[in-house]
Amino acid sequence: MVSRSERPRVAYRIVRNRYPILDGSGAARFGARWNSPGRQVIYAGESFAIAILERLVHLGNARIPANHVFGTIAVPSRVAVEEIAPQDVPDWDTDDLVASRRFGDAWFDQQRTAVLIVPSLVTRIDRNVLLNARHRDFPWITATPPVPVPWDRRLFAAER
Repeated sequence: MVSRSERPRVAYRIVRNRYPILDGSGAARFGARWNSPGRQVIYAGESFAIAILERLVHLGNARIPANHVFGTIAVPSRVAVEEIAPQDVPDWDTDDLVASRRFGDAWFDQQRTAVLIVPSLVTRIDRNVLLNARHRDFPWITATPPVPVPWDRRLFAAER
């Protein structure tokens, strides 16, 4: 479903401090759940909490990262947003990534919207926000300057 909101949407993105908040080069290089390599997609969370959880599942260690920053992304109301629910893409959550990448690649290649809201695999309730950096409306999307992530050491077993 494609929609426009009367008020701006907000998303949160956590990255290593050497990367800009609105940079999709990692997903373009390696691919991710909703895109194959070669497509510059920026992944963010609809809330700061899901952005934290999404980053945690990819950290692979038990130490508080010293080099992570976050930014708040603003999607103005003039930018169309496509939203999907888990049932809209059968098998989106499988490990082979076939269904989710097929859907995401079509969204990106067809330039349907600059923003795609998708379910989060981590919670299956929260949602992630994908940004198509090649879409004509992408320049309207902005991010705050990056600031250090306020990690809670209780999230890291080795730091207790």
